[in-house]
Amino acid sequence: MMIGPDVFLSCTIHRLEKFAVSVFIAGVLMPASIGLASGQTVARTNLHRIVKNGKYGFINSDGQVVIEPRFYWASEFHEGFAAVFVCGKEGYIDRNGKIIIAAQFARAGDFSEGFGLVVIEGKVAFIDRSGHRVFSLALDDALPFSEGLAAVRVGDKWGYIDSSGTTRITPRFDFAGYFVDRRAPVRLGNRAGFIDEHGEFVLSDIDSPFSFGEGLLPLRVGSLYGYIDRVGKLAIGARFEDVDGFSEGLAAADLGRKWGYINKSGDFAIQPRFDHANPFSEGVASVVIDGLTGCIDHLGNWIIEPKYHSAWCEGDGLAKVYTSIKGEKWEWLYLNHKGQILWRSTESPSPHRPVLGWTEADVLGSCDSRSVKQ
Repeated sequence: MMIGPDVFLSCTIHRLEKFAVSVFIAGVLMPASIGLASGQTVARTNLHRIVKNGKYGFINSDGQVVIEPRFYWASEFHEGFAAVFVCGKEGYIDRNGKIIIAAQFARAGDFSEGFGLVVIEGKVAFIDRSGHRVFSLALDDALPFSEGLAAVRVGDKWGYIDSSGTTRITPRFDFAGYFVDRRAPVRLGNRAGFIDEHGEFVLSDIDSPFSFGEGLLPLRVGSLYGYIDRVGKLAIGARFEDVDGFSEGLAAADLGRKWGYINKSGDFAIQPRFDHANPFSEGVASVVIDGLTGCIDHLGNWIIEPKYHSAWCEGDGLAKVYTSIKGEKWEWLYLNHKGQILWRSTESPSPHRPVLGWTEADVLGSCDSRSVKQ
């Protein structure tokens, strides 16, 4: 089975990002489709990235081009801001395509809870919505804010600050992740587990790639998976071959090498019949069946029929599709939930910046007059 890049990342990174050190400075920022696992929802006025002649722009959920493709690279929108690459630096545009925070940063990350994460002269910093640097902190790395706290690295140790820049949990951990359901995964020497907002271990000896979701954490017991609650009590017995976290009251679970969706009692609300299943977001989820991908609703009904190599549905009525035509040409499509094509192109948006960083050619290519204009 072939899986396109967008769905492949969405299927894997939502686990890995919860328990891997930040690679913010290296420039590989996690795509937002699975963004933070803090229960935040995305507004239904989403704008969606397109690429035309190598330049990035945006369409709305009706398929209308609202920001003409003119940027060498652009991120998804978060809290009204999208990062763009202009003349070797990164800044931010608004939903009208206007540059509202000048391109001045080595890296410009997603906004979360009112703060943007940027790199200035090799150091990580937070900015406010006006582009002003906040907190007089010298940070070597950081994660975006989640539930009022942000993991930050000073030297080789991680701790947490609050939205005033005050250190709430002194840096002492070898790794620290996002807070979700008032729990954050950490590692301290050989000890791994979850801490509360005071920095105290509440769950010890749990080394998990998962995050809490709606009060439950997937946990492997022997060769099978179940779920524990926030105090470590077994809430759903370990009987599944693989699972995912809860969202919108449902969690994808693998039983007998077929995936379905369970409720918080551990019963299947959508019976196992899929080759793979992804978390629900805004009422829809992408699933794979017989090697092809489509999207379903909470009842398991098809919204987008499974006939694409990869698809990712969003609650504002659009599905991102990456598929091949007659096994030869690959296309990037946006479909509405009626299956009508609103945008098609052989050029697809990259889920992240170049792994090895921007090159001199990239810098020159990002300096044309259209992208520089306000």
